[in-house]
Amino acid sequence: MIYVRCRSLDPRFNLALEEYLLSLDTDEEIFCLWRNGPAVVSGRFQNIFAECDVPLAEDRGVAVIRRITGGGTVYHDGGNINYTVIRSKDENGLDYPAFIAPVAAALRELCVPAEISGSCVTVKGKKISGSAQTTVGGRVLHHGTLLYSADLNDLRRFTTPPSACFDSAAIGSNPAPVGNMIDVLGGDPDPEEFADEIGRIVSGGAAPLEPESFDTDAIEKLAEKYASWEWNIGSSPKFSFRGGKDTKMGKIRLSYTSKRGVIDGAEWSGPYENEIKNVLIGARLDRAALRDALTRATSDGSFAGDAAGFILSGK
Repeated sequence: MIYVRCRSLDPRFNLALEEYLLSLDTDEEIFCLWRNGPAVVSGRFQNIFAECDVPLAEDRGVAVIRRITGGGTVYHDGGNINYTVIRSKDENGLDYPAFIAPVAAALRELCVPAEISGSCVTVKGKKISGSAQTTVGGRVLHHGTLLYSADLNDLRRFTTPPSACFDSAAIGSNPAPVGNMIDVLGGDPDPEEFADEIGRIVSGGAAPLEPESFDTDAIEKLAEKYASWEWNIGSSPKFSFRGGKDTKMGKIRLSYTSKRGVIDGAEWSGPYENEIKNVLIGARLDRAALRDALTRATSDGSFAGDAAGFILSGK
């Protein structure tokens, strides 16, 4: 087993590290442990705007990123431990419990009564781990979250659909009651130390490799993708939006369709109707770009900022 222990909290770098490890020319199993700073991480095929209040996340300094695996949207912060298992595909295919079992066993050895339930791990009826997978070139990447001492209020705040304005065939998330392992363990040990213990058990005591043991230039290059609008938003599936909002200047009513993160059809009624009606078609779903375009059209920066937020969140 190749055991990799990453101590970076940069979600873009960490997701890039996973993808890089998946590309390595090896038949050995790879196990990697890492943590992120505050981030909302959506599944490969999801509509991020239907899963997360993107403007709110941006205002709070929470990264909004798309990963290469399917599944639902998750929230990461320093109290969340993430693990990655990469191995060659065998007769078990994408057997989630087979990938999860070593981690669950390690948790039980560390006095966490972990139980596997499909692609999840529960502790006393509460979900502490969800997971997702992808296959590339005969290798399977399986990764999962481990809620240790995460801010559950922020988890709910940033992964609760912002409104019912969005509609598409994109995969949705399946919310479930969640809990932290620290509530079972008691005390307040460092999540890094707990992660180290998981790594020690799963790897059989192998000496961990750091990202610097690999091609960090290649990893940083991949990280550029995870920082880009083109990947995080431009990869969005086609969806539609229909909603309204009361403003000081009157009621806004908006419907639009979007493909690959660009508005390709829109109807707007309300304040600045004549000025805005031709601005939205072809606009990227990017708050700064929308705000600038609406400000140029209306000469009203305050209204433009509120309208841009409404377009992206329905609020």
